[in-house]
Amino acid sequence: MVQNLNCAAVDAVSPSPRVSPSYKFVPTSEYISAMIANGWKVESQRTVKTRDPNEMLYAKHMVTMRKSDELNRHLNLGGLKARFHLINSHNGSSSVQGFLGLFRTICSNGLVIGSSLMQDFRFAHTLKAKTVADTITDTFLTSHESAINTAERWASIQLTHDRVVELCKVAVELRGINPEDLQTHNMSQAMLTMGIARRQEDMGNNLWSTFNRIQENMMQGGFRITGARRGLRSIKAITATIQNNRGLWDAAERIATEVGSPA
Repeated sequence: MVQNLNCAAVDAVSPSPRVSPSYKFVPTSEYISAMIANGWKVESQRTVKTRDPNEMLYAKHMVTMRKSDELNRHLNLGGLKARFHLINSHNGSSSVQGFLGLFRTICSNGLVIGSSLMQDFRFAHTLKAKTVADTITDTFLTSHESAINTAERWASIQLTHDRVVELCKVAVELRGINPEDLQTHNMSQAMLTMGIARRQEDMGNNLWSTFNRIQENMMQGGFRITGARRGLRSIKAITATIQNNRGLWDAAERIATEVGSPA
């Protein structure tokens, strides 16, 4: 049995009684066991909250895994380690999905790679767990290198003040704040609240450092955007975690394409 880290849905042995008889149930533990056989280790698990406590066993859940032989790489970029996020449910609310991520050891902060670099995996419950695990592992070998190459490229791109404000604005809007509703006379300065560095290593205006400052603030919250009525809380929901991360990544890649790497 897979270790349960406060996520009962991982060890579910049957689907929700609310799904139709034709629903194909595959235990998440089978996917995890197949991934472990391919050299992965479970790092964390979490599930969405449900109003009905009885539905927690079947709710959407996310399992984050890492390769067992992984080394801490690229210390100049904050220490990058690749991660894979597997999402499943047993109530019909989600197909089996997977997302590639990066973990920065400098701040214990996880990033989810955007769709501009890698489309998410979606598998029907009819596929065997081994097929899913093999597909993920094979794709991971090339995709995580592309992600690290992207980080290196972003680190070589210096942003103007306006570009920093532009990326901050994307994060503000991803958090559901309309910049036009902010009570401020300096919109640019208000946007830059999202880009304040939490540590010296993240200072600087290259795209990689800027992206990481903004991403951490967007996800962790704990402050208030200048002119906003309420402060930002940390994002804990699985769907919001994926959507906000990928939205910001794709915006950063768009800026990288428009600005271009130095000759």
